[in-house]
Amino acid sequence: TCDSKRHYMVDTTNKMKVFERLINNGNYFTINRARQFGKSTSLKWIYNHLNGEYLVVSLSFETTDKTNWIDNKSFYDFFCQNMITAFKSAKIKNEEYEQFWKDAKQAEKPDFKYFSDVITEFCEKVQKKVVILIDEVDQSLDNELFVRFLAMLRNKYIDRDQFGDYSTFWSVILAGVYAIKSMKVKIRPEEEHKFNSPWNVAADYKLDMTFNPQEISTMLTDYENDYHFGFDIKEISEEIYKYTSGYPVLVSRVCKEIDERLNKDWTKDGVQNAVKRILKDKDFTLLDDISKNLHRHKELHNLMYAISVNTVQFSYSPIDPVIKMAIMFSYIKDDNNFVTVHNLIFDEAFHSFFIEEYNRKHNH
Repeated sequence: TCDSKRHYMVDTTNKMKVFERLINNGNYFTINRARQFGKSTSLKWIYNHLNGEYLVVSLSFETTDKTNWIDNKSFYDFFCQNMITAFKSAKIKNEEYEQFWKDAKQAEKPDFKYFSDVITEFCEKVQKKVVILIDEVDQSLDNELFVRFLAMLRNKYIDRDQFGDYSTFWSVILAGVYAIKSMKVKIRPEEEHKFNSPWNVAADYKLDMTFNPQEISTMLTDYENDYHFGFDIKEISEEIYKYTSGYPVLVSRVCKEIDERLNKDWTKDGVQNAVKRILKDKDFTLLDDISKNLHRHKELHNLMYAISVNTVQFSYSPIDPVIKMAIMFSYIKDDNNFVTVHNLIFDEAFHSFFIEEYNRKHNH
């Protein structure tokens, strides 16, 4: 997560205002973006800027403990513990709310009706609009209990007009890579996986979270004001955009390479050398994810091979499930209604992956 007190950051205030408007309207929504695309930083902005007017509670559904998801009681306890932990934090430390969830956690056999009543009791107690941020929901998506949790929140949202603003959470924001609205789940063990998302109350919105050259220049201007190197901010912003297409973590990584490892060479050559260094870094999480996802999803592998190696042209059709998956990972983008690789760094990474794959197959 980026922190403006410790990091040079692109000014994303206008983008974040989109989330603020959605919350002011009492919307439920999702932030589905690829890895390292600014989801957690967006949640942090909401948490820091809207606490006060709202009670903003930041949760994470990331867990390595499988017992959190085996029955109603375990899931309910997991949620209560998340709330307890949230109210222990320095930003919204509140012993009264912490104790509320500790007491709630003592329930012996909480079903979802009981769970729903506890949420209503809490919101009525607070008497302030409660905004819930839930990060890292991906590993929950194929779980029946998570589906029932979303269904419960949906029903409470629908009933809010009848029972009032304090009968449930004012706004719920779910963040993760995978699209929650198109999740597949087994409701019963003997069933096939089916599309079954109760999150149809979530508001749709348009927000491009990539950085354009003008936005990149806001970060470089802050940097130049501190160091006075005298480089051409507009030219370097456009060069960084040329290679990254504004993918947030790639923009930051190029700048980091130039600043820390390329003797602050703020020239076009410096940007190109930074890109070369990134592509050689086998430990860079984003590039490692490309390899994992291509191995994991055969149809995605075949699509990216056709685009990257065979230069096949495909129509940009988000209805197609494989195209949709590639969009979700931000591997592709729309170029005049045709698919193209999202950025030049990814394009080179795909080429390298397929060349290495070919060599492995033909040298054994």
